[in-house]
Amino acid sequence: MLTQLTNGMKIGKATVVVDIIPKGNYKIRPGTKIKPTFLTYHNTGNSGRGANAKSHNKYIHNMANLEPRDTSHVSWHLTVDDEYIYQHIPFDENAWHTGDGSGPRSGNMNSVGIEICMHVDQKDYHQAEENAIALGVYLAKQLGIPDANHWPHQKWSGKYCPQVILDRDGSFNPFHTRIKNAIKKGGGTVTPAPAAPTGSPIGTAEILVANLNIRASASFSASVVDVAKKGQKFDVYETKNGLHRIKTGWISAGTSYSKFTKKAATASTPATGGTVIGTAEILVGNLNIRSDANFSAKIVGVAKEGQKFNVYETKNGLHRTKEGWFSAGSKYVKFTKKTTSTAATNVSSGTAEVLVSQLNIRSAADFNSGVVDIANKGQKFPVYETKNGLYRIGNGRWISAGSKYTKFTRAAKGDMKTGSIVDYLKSIGVDASLANRKKLASQYGVKNYSGSAAQNAELLKKMRG
Repeated sequence: MLTQLTNGMKIGKATVVVDIIPKGNYKIRPGTKIKPTFLTYHNTGNSGRGANAKSHNKYIHNMANLEPRDTSHVSWHLTVDDEYIYQHIPFDENAWHTGDGSGPRSGNMNSVGIEICMHVDQKDYHQAEENAIALGVYLAKQLGIPDANHWPHQKWSGKYCPQVILDRDGSFNPFHTRIKNAIKKGGGTVTPAPAAPTGSPIGTAEILVANLNIRASASFSASVVDVAKKGQKFDVYETKNGLHRIKTGWISAGTSYSKFTKKAATASTPATGGTVIGTAEILVGNLNIRSDANFSAKIVGVAKEGQKFNVYETKNGLHRTKEGWFSAGSKYVKFTKKTTSTAATNVSSGTAEVLVSQLNIRSAADFNSGVVDIANKGQKFPVYETKNGLYRIGNGRWISAGSKYTKFTRAAKGDMKTGSIVDYLKSIGVDASLANRKKLASQYGVKNYSGSAAQNAELLKKMRG
């Protein structure tokens, strides 16, 4: 059963803001579970200036926090004006809005209450009614409420409400006819909420002002879907047009309104030259990404079902990816080990030196393939083949062959007489350090290389072809 709307969705021409009253005051939010079979329509009874949906939301929250509790308090589920719909109470809980008690057949225990604003400075009261109709049609469909069960407040307790509608039409029937016509046409326009951001946060934003609007898109003229409070902190996924994107929308990036703290690089980022050992596909809806190989480590992001990640190592029951660490449990991820290609045993045709500050290392000879690592300026790599404008520098490791990005030096024949791998590498202009020999050994299929005489001889033989 639908219990609440979604922040940021649009019903009719109204943007939805869900701001549920906290539990605690049973005079405002009783908390009694119901299964509504009716929708009840009201006018707010407040024609004063500024008495819009937002103002009524603030009022009902203030009443919920009032001490001592006032037995005259009333409550309702939703308030609608020409621009916004605010939800205050879940649909599976009762509210005190029909004035006929708490009996098993009462409106309070069987219906969802919709209040339509009627303030004198409302720009378009007719649109407020149209939004309420679109809302009613949507809720009726979601909750399984029959067409006949759209009732006025008056039908429950006799109170003359909804006042504006009854004064204008003489009865609720014309308004009910509008509802039934909307149902026949398929209901009002319903626009889903903006999709939640994907990927890892780039930092956090702390709110510096009492109230800061959360907007539906990266524009200061976009509709307001919620309000952030002073001191709240949000993960930021991108910055655009002077606004930060958070999970529920966009907030001002102005330094007077929010304090942005850039996310520091974590130790989980693979070191330059790291080797991909396989891929992990996420099998569950959400899987925490942690800062270290520890299930109690800080959560730095969330992976979504169906996402695939390159895995660099497995430790303590977690896989390390470029974004961090997540569970290696087979219930949570499907791990596919990377197959070893024999192509890397080909003799190097030369070396490629990186000319730019950072250069993507890709998984295949395709500029659209996944990035598995980053090469830094000045690094040199053995080149085994050239394809589609990229150099292969190892198993599943390709870099751009563009002259702006890399400088290629053809391999010298090398010292064919020496029996020393170190001397041979020096003769062809390749780094002969133990660290680089370990990388070469991995590329040429010499397992568990430690620099022993036998391993050196094997590596030398394979490099000479």
